[in-house]
Amino acid sequence: MIWTDSYFETFYSDGRTADMTSCVVKIDHLGIRIEYSEGDRLIAYVGEEDGPGHYRLSCPENGGVAEFHRFYESLMLDGWWNQENYYGMWRVTLQEK
Repeated sequence: MIWTDSYFETFYSDGRTADMTSCVVKIDHLGIRIEYSEGDRLIAYVGEEDGPGHYRLSCPENGGVAEFHRFYESLMLDGWWNQENYYGMWRVTLQEK
């Protein structure tokens, strides 16, 4: 399934204000892909399911890692991220146009 009008909220451990970013999410039998634009770069976190509704992802573009959890047929993914000495929480809302 592909959700082309999704977004994620980023929460930072250092107390910075949370922000929202548009993204595209693909989940299928091969795994998960979350991609978004950062300036003029396309960033993609890609990973596999590690148990029902549990995903481990990595991002070669920025060296980031993340884990997400999703209840069956939920339109939300919740998890954590760590990249370039920063870390925090993410909440992804799955939406189609």
